[in-house]
Amino acid sequence: VIMAENLSYGLAATLTGHTAAVRAAIFCGSSIATASLDETAKLWTNSGTDRPEWSCSETLKEHTRFIYALAYLPPSETRPLGLIATGSVDKRILVWDPQVGSAGPVMCLTGHADAVCCLSLGINGRLLSSSWDSTARVWNVLNTGDCEQELKGHTMSVCAVKQLSESSILTCSADKSIMRWEEGKNVQTYHGHVDVVRDLEIISPTAFMSCANDGTIRIWSISGSCDRVLHGHEGKYIYSITSIPGGLFASAGEDGCMRVWNQSGLAQTIQLPCVTAWMVQASEEGDLVVACADGHARLFSKSEHRKLPAASQEVQNFQAEVARSKLEEEAESGKIGDLDTKDIQGIESLQQPGKSDGQIMMVKREHVVEAHSWSAANNSWTMLGVVSDAKDTQPPPGWQYFDIELDGKKMICKHKKGENPYMTAQKFLNSNELDQMYLDEVADFVIKNSEAPVLEFGNVQGNVDPLTSGGAYRPGRTTDLKAAPVTKPIEAPFPMTTFTYFTVVKSAGLIKKLKEFNSCVEEFLRISDGNIEKIETIVVSLAEKKEVAVENFETLSTAIKNILLWPEANLFVGLDLLRLSLTQPALRAHLLDNRTPEDGKDILTTLLELSGFDGSKFSGPIQMLALRGLANSFDENGRLMKHGSQIMSAISVPFVAELSKQVLLACATILLNYAVSFHVYGSIEPSLRISCIMGLNNILSHGSQLDHESTLRVLLAMGTLCNDSDSAVALTPVKPLVRNLMSSGDGRVAVAASALAKLL
Repeated sequence: VIMAENLSYGLAATLTGHTAAVRAAIFCGSSIATASLDETAKLWTNSGTDRPEWSCSETLKEHTRFIYALAYLPPSETRPLGLIATGSVDKRILVWDPQVGSAGPVMCLTGHADAVCCLSLGINGRLLSSSWDSTARVWNVLNTGDCEQELKGHTMSVCAVKQLSESSILTCSADKSIMRWEEGKNVQTYHGHVDVVRDLEIISPTAFMSCANDGTIRIWSISGSCDRVLHGHEGKYIYSITSIPGGLFASAGEDGCMRVWNQSGLAQTIQLPCVTAWMVQASEEGDLVVACADGHARLFSKSEHRKLPAASQEVQNFQAEVARSKLEEEAESGKIGDLDTKDIQGIESLQQPGKSDGQIMMVKREHVVEAHSWSAANNSWTMLGVVSDAKDTQPPPGWQYFDIELDGKKMICKHKKGENPYMTAQKFLNSNELDQMYLDEVADFVIKNSEAPVLEFGNVQGNVDPLTSGGAYRPGRTTDLKAAPVTKPIEAPFPMTTFTYFTVVKSAGLIKKLKEFNSCVEEFLRISDGNIEKIETIVVSLAEKKEVAVENFETLSTAIKNILLWPEANLFVGLDLLRLSLTQPALRAHLLDNRTPEDGKDILTTLLELSGFDGSKFSGPIQMLALRGLANSFDENGRLMKHGSQIMSAISVPFVAELSKQVLLACATILLNYAVSFHVYGSIEPSLRISCIMGLNNILSHGSQLDHESTLRVLLAMGTLCNDSDSAVALTPVKPLVRNLMSSGDGRVAVAASALAKLL
């Protein structure tokens, strides 16, 4: 038995270069390969002597969709560096020679009818693949490139395929089963997991391991008996397992941890600074590489020569990122709120044992707040790093914080030195649910200020929004801020000719809640595990504004119809998924032109009911998301015209005074999109134009409740409608309000109000 105290895996390297989640990471001899949702794979080589120094040597670009799978075929006479295979959502397997990777793949394998989600090495240089199409395949890569076997028998996605022995292959599936195959035929089926089986690992020709969404790892005998069941990822999905030389193995999962196991059980838990650890693989030396959802792959080692010194900058940064990640996770789960150091106990509290493995506790050491994690295996607390979110601490090493003020709200933009400023800006927009229109400005601000050597508090004058010359950004933590130049004269921002949609989404949070609620509803309303995985890919595509494949439309449509029948407390997840789906034109048409089979309702009717326009009362989030869904339903087909009178009559009555700011923003956006429809496509009923103006007047008259974004959208709608005398007369009652807004602190509002005042 290998005792836990002999284990001491530590960070050896962070492989940084991908721009989206890393889904796979493997060892390729002395190199490492990674694959990502950014549609690329990368090869990494170690050029260090005294200490490892990893750098990207090749970027493999040919796939047109996310890359989920990697495999390494060892060197041969014709391929001295071996071959690397990549599998993608584009249904293709590409085979690359590392010597000429940039020249493109040397082979393309086609045949799978859906995403390729797993690749592994077979016997005699064969390549094994599995797919969402419910099959696995065996390919002769070294000679013909032909598919020699197609393994059919599972009823849902095949998540993994592994060579058990010279004559046997194992597959596991979203149908919760494991199958053993010989000569292309299913000879045995293993049952025990109660959820999607994610990965397999071979122990010997007569034994293997499996892990699943049910939060367990099972050790099986080839005879069919399950000899052991292990728990350790807090009941969350376990995505990957790998054997480590010496009788150990490691696992990775949705708890953002890599866990190392020995024959006694859990031996070491390594918390990662990400929501999900997608894959872990061991090298012949026992090092571990982990594919992380935060866009990095991380290398860990037990070797004192290969792992980084505890005092190194990279290890300190890693610990700080872990502390921040856990803090944010705890905050999102409602376990903690904003930290105030006066409420945090001293280091003496570390004398008490933790309540569960992985528990996070914050303690105060003088004026510094530290995060510590409890290790049940070691029976001790391990320091993760300094909690920079506490009110009297500074950013961790390698980070800068900027105060940014938008729409009267002050927010912190967190920038990691060396990170692409556009990635920083996108994370800032997502975390604060801001409109995508701010991306360039925030990125430009980060570019201009990220090199400031000292961060100090103070009021800064003259920082001008380059689009409006208004003070949209007023950071208080820079030492020398220059005004961004105004490169072109300000023009009237209307008439608007394009629709405004709600596009921002926290994809990880949406998927997390979808899985959580799906497990709680009645069986007949649940979405299958295989379809949950497909929806996860669809959500990421939509969040990144990529096209969703037509063959996935019906999967998403059926799922949304099911979710709209969930209890009201869980309904907001489905509405948010629907709202996001409506941002893509082809998908919008598919969703809005189909009725739900249960009662013949179409999506628009359902959204109207949930928005409260028929007098129904729903919770604030339900109403807000239903209204956002309506706003995203506008296009040139004019489907909402027939509902215009009902919607605008509701917005025109005093109930607006009772609405939240978020609901008012959604109402303003709906009216703005109606104004665009009237301007671009004309109106069958002229009276709708006046009703729209009355609704806009009603919203603007409650200015104390409006934020700058809602005010701006109302002004843009008014300006778009104000192209005839009748409209100008109808807008007369709000003329004083418009003039007052000419001096707004938000530059965009001031410009729009000034331009509108000239038309009235």
